[in-house]
Amino acid sequence: MSFGGGWLVIQQRFDGSVNFYRGWSDYRDGFGVIGEEFWLGLEAIHQITKRGTYELMVELEDFSGNYKYARYTEFQLGGEAEKYALNKLGSYSGTADDSLAYHKGMKFSTFDSDNDPHSSNCAKQYKGAWWYQACHFSNLNGEHLNQKSSATINWQKKIQVIQENLEIQEIQVIQVIQVILKNQEIQVIQVIQENQEIQKIQEIL
Repeated sequence: MSFGGGWLVIQQRFDGSVNFYRGWSDYRDGFGVIGEEFWLGLEAIHQITKRGTYELMVELEDFSGNYKYARYTEFQLGGEAEKYALNKLGSYSGTADDSLAYHKGMKFSTFDSDNDPHSSNCAKQYKGAWWYQACHFSNLNGEHLNQKSSATINWQKKIQVIQENLEIQEIQVIQVIQVILKNQEIQVIQVIQENQEIQKIQEIL
């Protein structure tokens, strides 16, 4: 699916060639190779998102090739003093479930820096660094394995059990992910410029 240009890739995974079970300093500074499997780095993402209004897109593909996406109108991380908390997360749209809203406001945790409110270390328990609460509805930094486990890369889906009037989370195991950002203010400027060009053409005609 095409969403136009101007997107910045901040995370990419597709074959398990890079180990994502890493400590705080690696997640802060980034690792991997851009264009291959990589994580841009929490500090870089913080510096980018504090300078404007950025929307977030999470693109997902399971091991059967089924594609889904989740799009959020705003995304911003705090700095290291705030443990790179997920401070802003806008409204959701997409074909994947809204599995990130549960993590809004949470601090980032790694196996060697436990910042979640849960009694255990969620990052250590589920083999991946994330904005854990107690513990997660999504985890894009989990193990790259084709099996249903809360420790794998997953984006959970709500299943409503009508008879018992409750909701449960079904684990969706993910093979390929791409997480991207776009500056909304640049989009607005581009639209204004395009409208001005159209107006000039109309005046000439």
